[in-house]
Amino acid sequence: MKSYIIFQDKKLITVAGLILVFLLGYTDYIIGYAFSFSLFYLIPIIIVTWYAGFKIGIFISICSGIAWFFADTLSQPYYSHVLVPYWNAFVRFGIFLVVTTLLAKLKVTLDKEKQLARKDVLTQSWNSLAFYELAKNENARALRYNHAITLAYIDLDNFKSVNDQFGHLIGDRLLIEVVQVIHHRIRTSDILARLGGDEFALLLPETDGKAAKYLINRIRRELLAVMKKNDWPVTFSIGMTTFTKPDSSVKEMLQVTDELMYQVKRNKKNDIMHKIFN
Repeated sequence: MKSYIIFQDKKLITVAGLILVFLLGYTDYIIGYAFSFSLFYLIPIIIVTWYAGFKIGIFISICSGIAWFFADTLSQPYYSHVLVPYWNAFVRFGIFLVVTTLLAKLKVTLDKEKQLARKDVLTQSWNSLAFYELAKNENARALRYNHAITLAYIDLDNFKSVNDQFGHLIGDRLLIEVVQVIHHRIRTSDILARLGGDEFALLLPETDGKAAKYLINRIRRELLAVMKKNDWPVTFSIGMTTFTKPDSSVKEMLQVTDELMYQVKRNKKNDIMHKIFN
């Protein structure tokens, strides 16, 4: 659904860019060759490249070059040499191409920086800032389409003892293993975030209580198997809430789920407590 919306947006931006190129070409023709107008062709090129990507930006650059060529040749009666308009078109297209390339590279770099700022450095899961933003969007979508949504709060029991006994490098490796196991079992639409040192949140959009319970139980079993394999004395206390009508804020959802997790820790640890809110 999300990829379809992005595709539709790119389509609209491309059409808007083509219309703008046509209007600029027509205006250039009306004004005449005496006035330089090529700078304005950068406007649709910049907009389309930034919002629709490099390939479509190249397409608009070609269209802009063609529009300029016809506007210039139709408004100017003659040239000193028959190859002059073609040379001018080639040079202008070269400038358009350079701008498109530099802008696309800048956009990619900025997107990477933005993505890195939203990731946990160690585990490469989402960080708490990104989680709140993504969860807020998913919560609103679940409310709009009347879908259930499930949130799990995972705490690692005895994690401190691993750091004390084996060292922080092993503790870091353990956290990475946890994230890898979970990522192996969840969908790309699910949101896994490291909220603190040894605490993780997992948001499962469009997931009812039965499906969520099956998944979380399976994840917990696999996590325990990895802990046993490495002789790490870590277990998992998990609070889980399913909201059939998610009209609570993300903060309220986390608070309720966090409280369930702490109930598990206060009781016997290494268990799952699940509650459904209708």
